[in-house]
Amino acid sequence: MLYLLQNRKTTILVVAVILLLVSACVTRLSRTYLVTDLGTGGRISVRFTASSPWLSGTKAFVQLSSLESKRTEGVICSVTTFYRNNIPVHKGVSIIFKSNPGQETTVGELIELFDQSIDRDDFPVPVLESGDPNTPIGANYKEPQRIYFSPDWSVFQFGDSKVWIPVS
Repeated sequence: MLYLLQNRKTTILVVAVILLLVSACVTRLSRTYLVTDLGTGGRISVRFTASSPWLSGTKAFVQLSSLESKRTEGVICSVTTFYRNNIPVHKGVSIIFKSNPGQETTVGELIELFDQSIDRDDFPVPVLESGDPNTPIGANYKEPQRIYFSPDWSVFQFGDSKVWIPVS
């Protein structure tokens, strides 16, 4: 191996391959994704993104619900964090859609108001992968639904302490 590294071109090639592999691993482990149709029966496809639990230490989720309201905006978005022993273990976005007949929240409104309400460092803006942005989604979540989009957690016993780690 040392003989091969004495050649300058070979050394540059080896370093480039190593950097490419490291970059691919960091990219793969740094984000986790959730693709959902938001209860439309496949008419749309929306992708949510969050930091991977391998780097952030928290399991990500999206909580969806709807409600009839007199408010003018079609979506309320907020970041919610759940703690165990003062350590954040679940971090997600709670989204409440407007479900008034004829005034339901649309996918386009969700993406627009998500962008205005949620800090991109917490959660990047969801992306409409396919479908019409005017598709109504507000009445699809009369019962709240929480969707986790990161690996499950496992307990690792370390002496008397329990360590929670994400399982791939």
